Amino acid sequence: MDDKKYQVFVSSTYIDLIDARKKIIETVLSLYHFPVGMEMFSADDSEQWEIIRETIDASDYYVIIIGHKYGSTSVNGISYTEMEYDYAKSLNIPVLAFIRNRDVFTKQNEREDDLSKAKELDRFIEKAKANKMCDFWESIEDLATKVAIALPKVMRRTPRIGGLEGIKQHRRKFPMS
Repeated sequence: MDDKKYQVFVSSTYIDLIDARKKIIETVLSLYHFPVGMEMFSADDSEQWEIIRETIDASDYYVIIIGHKYGSTSVNGISYTEMEYDYAKSLNIPVLAFIRNRDVFTKQNEREDDLSKAKELDRFIEKAKANKMCDFWESIEDLATKVAIALPKVMRRTPRIGGLEGIKQHRRKFPMS
């Protein structure tokens, strides 16, 4: 594999998967790539969705972690996590989906208790399962191992521009105002 450094967008609901996100960010760093996600966004005047879109635009790969919560929704009723997923897919960014096994014990605050959101979560999981690069995880360590194996594979199979050249292309495409 070449020595390119890639930007990897890490997406998930936040509160219920904070430890999983942290571990995946560490995993991406251990592979010598650059993880980005909502915890890295600074305070800004821009609308939240605009910042998310710009960050996904600049990303080479997209990793989504799906747990047992649908997450906060936008005004259109779609969760930000699902909107991020759809946006990355629309850009043909390679997407790796990791879905938490439904049989795994979860704490009450890690499960969706809103019936309509639970139905939306089930629908979203079916959509993500249709993705060719989808796997199931049981523990945070299991998830980290699966990401550490899958990410280099997709980088070999689907190389992206990455590195400084990728940043330059992004800046030409989306000049700073």
